[in-house]
Amino acid sequence: MKSRTFAGWLLAGGLTTLLCAACSSQGDAGQGCVYSGGLLNGSYSCNRGLVCNTGRSSPTCESPNANAVGGPCGEDNNCKAGLWCNLKVCADLIGLGQPCPSGVGCASGLICSKMVDPNRPVCAVDDGGAPPGDGGGSVADATGE
Repeated sequence: MKSRTFAGWLLAGGLTTLLCAACSSQGDAGQGCVYSGGLLNGSYSCNRGLVCNTGRSSPTCESPNANAVGGPCGEDNNCKAGLWCNLKVCADLIGLGQPCPSGVGCASGLICSKMVDPNRPVCAVDDGGAPPGDGGGSVADATGE
């Protein structure tokens, strides 16, 4: 095997490799997210203007709000406006009176409430915690009960 001199190594691209050891497309759109931190407290990041989608088989950087209904997601900001991330899949927001078993996902102006049935929370008008009968919205308004 032929040995290479330092000058030969430089000419063969070694300097570029050395200087660009930190160069990577990681963090760019369509590329892997950058992981930092430990095993228990680590986090993913991407270059400016992008978000990490951990709902994909390999965490990938992409534009915010990129995925339609049925698309992969790790957080709500991976889904198009008006959608939410439900079990790693973008889904329509939950409407008035509809079940919200995970406690989240209700459309704007609604909250997930257990006031009518503690075992079956539903999306209800967010009345700021006002007691029923004071003119504010209620879970009964949402369920028709």
